[in-house]
Amino acid sequence: MLITDMDTLKSKTDQQTLKEKLKKYFRIREISLTPLEDGASFRRFFEVTLGDNQYFPGRTVILMLVPTDHLQTADDYMNISYYLRRHEISRPRLFEINRTEGWIFLEKARGIPLDEFFKDPANQDKKEPIYFALIHFLNDLQEKAKPEKHCPAFRRFFDYPKYMEEFHIYVRQQLFEQHFGHHLSKTEEKIFQDAAREISRVLDAKHPIFVHRDFQSSNIFYNPQDQENPFQIIDFQDARSGTPIYDLVSLLWDSYVDLSEALRERLVDYFYRHSLHVSSLYSRGDYAKQVDYTVIQRKLHDAGAFARAYHTQKKEKFLRYITHAVQMALQAGEKYPAFRQFNQFISDITGVTHG
Repeated sequence: MLITDMDTLKSKTDQQTLKEKLKKYFRIREISLTPLEDGASFRRFFEVTLGDNQYFPGRTVILMLVPTDHLQTADDYMNISYYLRRHEISRPRLFEINRTEGWIFLEKARGIPLDEFFKDPANQDKKEPIYFALIHFLNDLQEKAKPEKHCPAFRRFFDYPKYMEEFHIYVRQQLFEQHFGHHLSKTEEKIFQDAAREISRVLDAKHPIFVHRDFQSSNIFYNPQDQENPFQIIDFQDARSGTPIYDLVSLLWDSYVDLSEALRERLVDYFYRHSLHVSSLYSRGDYAKQVDYTVIQRKLHDAGAFARAYHTQKKEKFLRYITHAVQMALQAGEKYPAFRQFNQFISDITGVTHG
């Protein structure tokens, strides 16, 4: 039997076990369990339909399955979900948490993930109005999400140590060493450290602004039938404080939806002119630098996260996104002579070039 067949068999066995546990938990005889697409994390998602039982407001809910050694994730999701609800930021309702099993039961999000929406060629001409509406949604989120000490997002920061940690874990360990089998020479080590320190220093968060952390198309649900509130966000358990620019970059330099350079430039300019946070914190020149440095950091982090998802979780679908993520980082870095050597050895290691 092929290893892939063994993995499939194990998955089906695990699902059947889960199904039986859910039947016992809800005390019902009929239940359907449908695996859903998941991202590069350790969590798994299922659509659960509960026979004729009305335990929840509707028969169908989403089950987020969190490994029991990561229960802090469940706690953070619950706390931030309630925080977003208080501040009228649209997200699927949280119904119940069972920490013993690592179960989080959620309302099914309205609409479809934005990346799925844009897979339809007929929707390509809708990108511009939808993304301008998303800029307004992001501005609204950042204005509504006032600091609260008990919210986990305001107890952790995108600061210098966090950025340096991500450079070390995701770029050096996961991307260079694990995926490409390359260990930095002494010369490369100095170039890498100098670039990482410069980027981390510039992006060091000084203002407690709510950052979703993964504000990209796969975590934004779009409902074209709802003209007043067409968007809902998910996957916010890792939210933290940082600059107002991080989520903008996550949205516009997305590995799953391509935007033209012209549209991206208009959106970046529009955000500067309409965000009270950005225009009060940065000059135009500082803003452009913050955007570029965030692109470098974010996309190299993404490339490492995709590599980790492949090597540790056998999620092959993420392999195809590594090159594009590195290309976006290189494109942003080539504007700065100080990163010329940094860009060059990244290209040498990964075989990726921009242009």
